[in-house]
Amino acid sequence: TISPDGKWIAYSGFAATTNSYLAEDLWVIRPDGGGARSLSGTFDRDPADITWAGDGQSLWFTAEDHGNVNIYTVPLTGGGIKAATNGQHVVALGALSSKGGFGVATRSAPQQPQELVRFAINRYLESPLYHFS
Repeated sequence: TISPDGKWIAYSGFAATTNSYLAEDLWVIRPDGGGARSLSGTFDRDPADITWAGDGQSLWFTAEDHGNVNIYTVPLTGGGIKAATNGQHVVALGALSSKGGFGVATRSAPQQPQELVRFAINRYLESPLYHFS
């Protein structure tokens, strides 16, 4: 996915290896092919639903862990991945507002129908917007 300013491309993958399994890393690279670097650090889950924050200063994504899917974020400058949600549910990242400071996602759990949730980008709190039946 391309950053809002067009200066970076974010993607998931891993370097060529003979290992039988590796978790994918979250990478950024310039459009000219230079400056490739991993932002994953020691994070050992496959990033999915990669989305840029509106200011282009961080990436947001989902990752599965023991059957649960949560949202994570990492600054473009690095510094470690942080969980934005934490729970026994499946969250699918929808979109991040470019100016409003919030994001939307869908969330479901075995005992709970799917719902649309809004979360503050700076606080990582979820509040239900709509329950699907």
